[in-house]
Amino acid sequence: SALALAAPGHTAQHSTLPGASMAARGRTFVSYFVPHDGDVEEHPNVFRVDRPVAEVRLRDIRDAFPLPGEYLFRFKAQFGKTHVWLDLTDD
Repeated sequence: SALALAAPGHTAQHSTLPGASMAARGRTFVSYFVPHDGDVEEHPNVFRVDRPVAEVRLRDIRDAFPLPGEYLFRFKAQFGKTHVWLDLTDD
């Protein structure tokens, strides 16, 4: 799964590439990119959420996200043979 973000006045995309979001000892690693800062999805940044992937909720992502500001969190999901972006607003 992947995550995309947008900040007021800025566009920030969060994306987890295949295999990049994994749980190890109750930790989930989330990759993201910020196009406004020159990041690209192929070379994402990463942060850790201290929960197994099956237990991660939006509030956990918000709490662990390393950049200051307010963001809209958008998750990239597999849908058939393509990907779709899911905007989440409820923690």
